[in-house]
Amino acid sequence: MPNSAAAELVLADASAGKGDIDVATVSYQKAFSLDRKDPSALVRGAEASIAAGRFTTARGFADKATLEFPKWPPAWIALGDAAAKQGQTPKARGAYETALKLDGSFDRDAVKKKLAALP
Repeated sequence: MPNSAAAELVLADASAGKGDIDVATVSYQKAFSLDRKDPSALVRGAEASIAAGRFTTARGFADKATLEFPKWPPAWIALGDAAAKQGQTPKARGAYETALKLDGSFDRDAVKKKLAALP
């Protein structure tokens, strides 16, 4: 389905699941460009990039997510995860703390555990 953000996101997740992070990255970017009101492609792109060991790419997705959607906790959690993987403890700590200050439905206990696990 051309020009369908949802279809592109399915393709991205499938590519990431098969381990083809390069194709997945392009698809996550395309999914977001097709629906700039839905931040899920950016966060899922960050998560898939972390799983593939592409921490710089993950950081790019997460930075974009927090810039475009500063009140959405999953964006800040993704940024914290990416920063933690890059060894940027102060950045990770700040991102997790920001997420915890925001309203929304997410696993606050999991974020607190990530925060507590930082060096």
